Amino acid sequence: MSKELPGKKSTDPFANEDLVTLEVPGQLKVQGVLERKIAGSWRVRVKPNNTALLHGHGYLHVRFAKNDRLYYGKSRVLTLDEQQNTVIVTEPENLDSRPIRADQRLQIQLPAAIIIMARADHPAGFIYRADNCIIDLSFSGMLIACKTPLDSGVKDILVLTCLDQDDAYVREKQVYLPVTKIRDAKNSPLEEFPHSYGFKFRNMFPQIKEMLGEFISTLF
Repeated sequence: MSKELPGKKSTDPFANEDLVTLEVPGQLKVQGVLERKIAGSWRVRVKPNNTALLHGHGYLHVRFAKNDRLYYGKSRVLTLDEQQNTVIVTEPENLDSRPIRADQRLQIQLPAAIIIMARADHPAGFIYRADNCIIDLSFSGMLIACKTPLDSGVKDILVLTCLDQDDAYVREKQVYLPVTKIRDAKNSPLEEFPHSYGFKFRNMFPQIKEMLGEFISTLF
């Protein structure tokens, strides 16, 4: 990783290790982590077995979120290393950015667990439910569809994304988000998850907001 020189303010958006999305337009998206910059190239570590997906694709679109902005550019694949799960690409050309709007919304289907806190009638003090799906996501909140309805008294919960327990890389990127229920939705667009609820984020400290920005950038 590049380091900031003493007395000189760095304009490098990758001041620390960051998530990167490598995209073959209209075909696939691969999430990775920028590990190193070497002479105009970027070394990106990707999930196991994802390196093979990029074979035969010479050019990729690159996206990442930093400081409330979404950066994007175009890179050329130089080397694929399936043993090390790494991709070396050229430094993105024509790197540009735009602000991430607080009201920007994503229509998605993202499996999620919810953790209902402080339940005196439950031995563990909380209830964990994995039968849910995030169907709308923004920086202000989300719409969650559930297989079974929530009790009317449920208000503050934790939402856990990235539920693939068989994939260690995915587990490392799990995001816990504290939310408060603000409305019950009449209908859900998903037959399997008929009960949907609107939530807004609470206690959005800068670190959580940055983490959310990186996470959302992988979904564009």
